[in-house]
Amino acid sequence: MNFSPADLEILAAHMQATQIDVVEIASGGRTLKLTGMGVSSRGHPEPSSPTISPAQVSAERPGVFLRRHPVRPASEICAGADVKAGEVLGYIAAAALLFVVRAPKCGLIGRILANDGDIVGYGNLLFEIV
Repeated sequence: MNFSPADLEILAAHMQATQIDVVEIASGGRTLKLTGMGVSSRGHPEPSSPTISPAQVSAERPGVFLRRHPVRPASEICAGADVKAGEVLGYIAAAALLFVVRAPKCGLIGRILANDGDIVGYGNLLFEIV
């Protein structure tokens, strides 16, 4: 897996333009993970994530809701779990892409409003944080 700096800049620009949070490429036992964090080196701010209210987490795009990563199944978030702002709560699969669902604030998971494998649309509620 060989990427030039120009390749990585193109990929990073595409991630920012399409609001993709994480790209992970695995090949030959090696993994490259790119994450969109804060402001890019070119000074373009990353778009903020919309939420319905501070206590609710909603789907930002249509797809299939997954409570855990399909390749690295770690423990899933359960009701009552203490979460930090930005913590991964689940994923939305759309075609061959996985979009991260993150906690918008610190708190405790109240209700889990979507089941693993549910088809969700933009704005569907996934979690409540109390």
